[in-house]
Amino acid sequence: MGQLQRVRQNLYKIADMCHVFAVRGPNGVLLIDGGELSEFEAARANLLAAGLDMPQWVLTTHCHYDHTESCRAWRDLGAKIAAHELEVGLIENGQATRGYPCPVDLRLRGDDDLDLLGLRIKAWHAPGHSRGSIAYEVPVDGERWLFTGDLVMPDLCPGWMGGFDRTETIATLKKLARLCVNHIGTGHCIVEGDGTGMLVDSLAAAYDGTWRRCFIQRASQFPGGTVPGNLLCD
Repeated sequence: MGQLQRVRQNLYKIADMCHVFAVRGPNGVLLIDGGELSEFEAARANLLAAGLDMPQWVLTTHCHYDHTESCRAWRDLGAKIAAHELEVGLIENGQATRGYPCPVDLRLRGDDDLDLLGLRIKAWHAPGHSRGSIAYEVPVDGERWLFTGDLVMPDLCPGWMGGFDRTETIATLKKLARLCVNHIGTGHCIVEGDGTGMLVDSLAAAYDGTWRRCFIQRASQFPGGTVPGNLLCD
C-alpha cells in the first residue's frame, strides 16, 4: 500500500488507492488529489522519504472520497485545498469525504489559469465522471503533464461510478484530446510518451462498442443491476 514511485525528478506518486501525485515546484510542493485516509500516513512518509516538504496545495480532480478523504489531514498540516465550485459543498460538509469535512480555499470554475508555487497551471473543467471534475495541465521538468482524475480508466473505459454522464464525458475527451501534452497521469495509471493518445483511444472506444461491453460486464454494480439505456448507445 502506498508505494513511493519517482516518476520524474520533481514528480512522485505517493499513494496508490487513487494515485496521489506530488509535484515539486520552485516554491514548494503541491499534490494532485488528497487520497484515502487509510493511506495518509504512508503518503506523508513517502513525501519525507523523497525529501519533499509537506504540500502547500492539494488540487482535487473531483469530489469522490478516494480522492478527497485525506484533504482535511493535509490541510491540518498547512495545505490549501482547491476544488471546482460545483463540488465545494460536498467536500466542506463531509458528504464527499466519508465524514471528514474540509474547508476549500480556492473555488475553481474550470479553464482557470493558476500560478501556484512558481508553476503555471491550467485547470480544465472536465465534466463527465462528475459534474465538477477538473483536469490539471502542469509543467514538470520541461514537459507537460495532464492529470485527469477518473475521466478514463486503464482499460480505456470511463470512470462511470458516482455521477457519470456519457455526453459530458465525450465532450470532455474531445476538448482535452486537442491539448499539446507529453504524458498523462490518471487516478489509477500513468501513461508516458503518448501525448493525449489515451484520451483519443477512449473516445474511439465510446463508439466501437468497448464502452458498451464494459458497462454490460459491470451491470451488477448499477442500481437494480441494470445498465441505464443511455449508456448503451454507440
